[in-house]
Amino acid sequence: MTRLGQMTDQADISSPNAQDTSSATDKRLKVVLTGFGAFPGAPFNPSQTLALAVHRQCQARLQRAGIELEVVILPVVFSAIPSHLAAIKAKSQPDFVLHLGLAARRKQITIETRARNRLSLLHCDAEGRRALAPQIEAEGPTIRPVSLSYLALKSAMSGKGVRIALSHDAGDYICNQTLFLSLGLFEKAGFVHLPKPRAMDRKRAPSSRQASPLTAMIPALERALLCLSRPCCVKI
Repeated sequence: MTRLGQMTDQADISSPNAQDTSSATDKRLKVVLTGFGAFPGAPFNPSQTLALAVHRQCQARLQRAGIELEVVILPVVFSAIPSHLAAIKAKSQPDFVLHLGLAARRKQITIETRARNRLSLLHCDAEGRRALAPQIEAEGPTIRPVSLSYLALKSAMSGKGVRIALSHDAGDYICNQTLFLSLGLFEKAGFVHLPKPRAMDRKRAPSSRQASPLTAMIPALERALLCLSRPCCVKI
């Protein structure tokens, strides 16, 4: 698991305003944004690239908005997901967790509304292994609804250069597993599936059927993160 957090300036620890700074930091919303590494059929995973790009390009603005962002890159490995999520909860204690994943056959960004207690026994993970059982949790519920307002996220993310839709099926692979487990572990968790981004081509106008370029997804995701700090994004 690759983790990117905020660096602490050691000079601030001994400053007269250290106590005030600590209090301000404690009041920040702690948001963990995750992406995934490569897996069979996807040597390039845009969810990892996008998560790291958002951390690099948007972190300062998010800090000014009172959001402390941490990025974690998860391995596409069935057996590793539970322990990685548990580590995020123990070490970061986030207010919100937002996962990014790849849905290569989709042509638009899709916000998941629920996760199902199911796994495919056919598809191999990044280590060449298959799921051991068709259910994620043997005694778990059939469905877990997303604990964020996906309608508010959809509205916030919509903008020039991107198309946003809601999805009621997160699949039966590790994306669905991650969301299902997160909804049982974290108070507020959500999942955004990314299409395979098209390359920027200035010689041709983009088709409405083409996926958005990665550069257009960055501000859309920043808007989603900013939305988390608003009451409308918290699902009642």
